[in-house]
Amino acid sequence: LSGDKALLSQINAKKSGGETTTPFYVAMAASFAQAYRINQPRPADTIRLALFDEAFGKMDTARTASALKFMVENQLQVVLATPPDKAAGLLEHVDSVRTVVRQNNHAFVIEIDKTDMLAELEGEVSELPAYA
Repeated sequence: LSGDKALLSQINAKKSGGETTTPFYVAMAASFAQAYRINQPRPADTIRLALFDEAFGKMDTARTASALKFMVENQLQVVLATPPDKAAGLLEHVDSVRTVVRQNNHAFVIEIDKTDMLAELEGEVSELPAYA
């Protein structure tokens, strides 16, 4: 607002990874909303899918929650692929959790109960139930 000019690279050099990543996700969500014409009347049964691989890795929990909330408010169905160590921080902000299990030359997708996973993370359960 002051009229000062600065290169994005100079601004980004002074900020944390999460601070520089957050605008990217907001821009992506706005782009998806524009592509899906969210503001135009259309049937409610459209998919409005937004896929993110290893998303939010550099963002803290508060920024992640804000970004996901923004996407949901823009009627996007968000699918995230993330490593297991990052999944814990996203649990409160997702509707369901699936994991891919590889065994020999086969891969299986298994639904994980969020309540069980949260309980394990909080130390209330010794381990998650085994799935075969």
